[in-house]
Amino acid sequence: MELTTESSGLTEHGPNASVQQLLLDLKHCYQSCGLPIADNVVASHCTALVALLDTGTWFTAQQRQSILREIRRAQACKLCLQRREAASPNWVQGEHDAATELPKHFVEIIHRIATDSGRLTQKWFEEVTATASAQEYIEITGMLAMLVILDSYAHGLGITPIEIDTVQFTGDAAHTNEPTRQSNAAVVDEGAWVPLMVAPKSEGQSEITSGLPEVPNIVRAMGIVPLAVAQFFQIMRSHYGLQDMDVQISRPQIELIAARVSSYNDCFY
Repeated sequence: MELTTESSGLTEHGPNASVQQLLLDLKHCYQSCGLPIADNVVASHCTALVALLDTGTWFTAQQRQSILREIRRAQACKLCLQRREAASPNWVQGEHDAATELPKHFVEIIHRIATDSGRLTQKWFEEVTATASAQEYIEITGMLAMLVILDSYAHGLGITPIEIDTVQFTGDAAHTNEPTRQSNAAVVDEGAWVPLMVAPKSEGQSEITSGLPEVPNIVRAMGIVPLAVAQFFQIMRSHYGLQDMDVQISRPQIELIAARVSSYNDCFY
C-alpha cells in the first residue's frame, strides 16, 4: 500500500511515499516540537492514519475521507457553535456548514458527536438512525474518536494537525475496494442505544464482579462493527498505558489530570 503526500504537513518525498516513509515523516514532524516522542505512539498514529483513509466495513475510502473532513469542519460550524451556547441544542434550527457532499443525516451525526456529544439523547439517536444504520453510526463514531486522538496530540505538541485529505492511496488501489457491509452477529441487546458485543460473564470470587461481562463495555460498545473496535483501540492503547514511560508526576496526579480532561470533554463515565 502506498501513499501520496501533497501538502499534508509531512516532508514531501516525490509523488509516491510508502507507509514506511509515512512513519518516518510522522516521526520527523512530531519531533520538530523538541519533545521526546515514543516510537510506539508514532507507529500507532501511522497505522491509524492508513486505516482511516482505507475502505471500512460500511464506507468506501472516499466516503471515509469526506467523513474526516466533515469532522474537522464541525469545529467551525456556525450552527454547532450556536447550539453549544444554547440551553438546549433543540432550540436552534438551521443547516450545518458542511464541507462535503455527504448526506445531511451523516453530517448531523458527525457534527453533533464532534461538538456536543455530552447532550446527545436516545430520541436524537433514534431520529438519525432512522436514515443511517446503527453500523454506519458506529463506524463514524470510531473514526471520529481516532481523529480526535491524532489532532489532540498534534495540538498538544504545538504543531499543525496532518491535513489528512491531502494524503491519498496509490499503488494497490485499496481505495477502490467496496466495503463488505457485514454486521457482527455476535451482539446482544442489553439496554444500550446499539447492540453490544457478546462477552462471557465473570465467574470471579467477588460477589461484586461475579456475573459481570469480562470485556469492558467501552470495548463492547462498537462490537457491531469489529473493525471499528480494532482500529480505535490500536491507537488508544499507545496513549493509555503508563508502562515504560518516564513520568515525572505521581499516579494520583495522573488520574486527577485524566479525570479533569474527561470532565471537560463531557465524558459519559
